[in-house]
Amino acid sequence: MFAAATKLALIATLLVLFAPSADAQRTYRYCEKSKDKLKCNCWLSNGAVLERKPDGKAVMRTTTQWDMDRIIACLQRNGRPNG
Repeated sequence: MFAAATKLALIATLLVLFAPSADAQRTYRYCEKSKDKLKCNCWLSNGAVLERKPDGKAVMRTTTQWDMDRIIACLQRNGRPNG
C-alpha cells in the first residue's frame, strides 16, 4: 500500500512539473487580433486593465510593481527571456 501511494505521489508530482503553463492556454477575446497574443494574454491575466482611448486604440495599464513582476514572470515562463 505504501508503494502504491509513493508511486501515485511521484506521478502527480511529475504531472505538475511537466504540465504546460496555463498562461499560454487562456486566450482573451481582446487579444485575438493583437500582434503579440502572448504579451496581451500575460498582461490581462496578471492584473492589467484594458482602457480604450477616444480614438479607438486600446492601452493596457497596470497599477503596481507586483503586477509588472508577475507579467514579466509570465512572459519568461512562456519562452521570452527578457520578458
